[in-house]
Amino acid sequence: MIRTIERAGGTRFQVYAQRAGKKVYVGTFDAKREAGSAERRHVVTQEQIAAGELPPEVDLRRTLKSATDAWLDVLERRRSRSWATYRDHIRHYVEPALGNAPLVSITKTKIHRGRQGPAKSGRVRWIPILDTLLPLVRELALKRGGDTLVFPGELGKPRSKPGVQYPYKQAVERAGLDTKLRFHDLRHTFASHWVLDGGDIFRLSKILGHSSVVVTQKFYAHLAPEAWEQDYGRVSFVLPAEGTVYALTRRKLAGDSRETAADSASKSA
Repeated sequence: MIRTIERAGGTRFQVYAQRAGKKVYVGTFDAKREAGSAERRHVVTQEQIAAGELPPEVDLRRTLKSATDAWLDVLERRRSRSWATYRDHIRHYVEPALGNAPLVSITKTKIHRGRQGPAKSGRVRWIPILDTLLPLVRELALKRGGDTLVFPGELGKPRSKPGVQYPYKQAVERAGLDTKLRFHDLRHTFASHWVLDGGDIFRLSKILGHSSVVVTQKFYAHLAPEAWEQDYGRVSFVLPAEGTVYALTRRKLAGDSRETAADSASKSA
């Protein structure tokens, strides 16, 4: 049941449900659509409890932040060596997006995602830091004053989309390049230079997160068609000369009246 309440700040919507014959308060929401969604979620949750899929004491209001805080407290009391690493990752990457989300609504799809939704492969991908970039990253890390992020945004949080694109556009203009270049074009530029410099296309496929090396070859193999020539001499063979097994087993050419040792042996038999 959804109850409409008029208040000084505007219209609010309260949701109530029935549990064991009693009226149960579900929550108050600013929009009727949110209230309707909450009512439906409550019904589904009660069905899952009745089916044994969820415990009866499930806390619908407990957030992911409260659960991770409790878990981190346990790790700290146990003096876990991974405590600080888990704490920093959760604070910077998990809590900003999912900290206030109800714990019962968190799924794998919601966790393994980027700012614009799940990755194409649906998997978490690790990006290596190349040797040419490593000195710069180390220098910035020394200047960050204990901050976990090397390129932090406001209040030490990960940068927003405009916080990344605006500096990029400024750099493009200063370099005199086409202002239509997208931030994503940096990915193609890196991959192209990798292939042109003789980089292994199979390793590039792993770095780019492609599902198959065939995808990588489709876009970048044409940039270095001569790259395969360096492998032509990787495996060598010793070709036998006249009078060896090769000479004894070779086919007799048309019009060749010479009798081979193999022919003689056959006639003798």
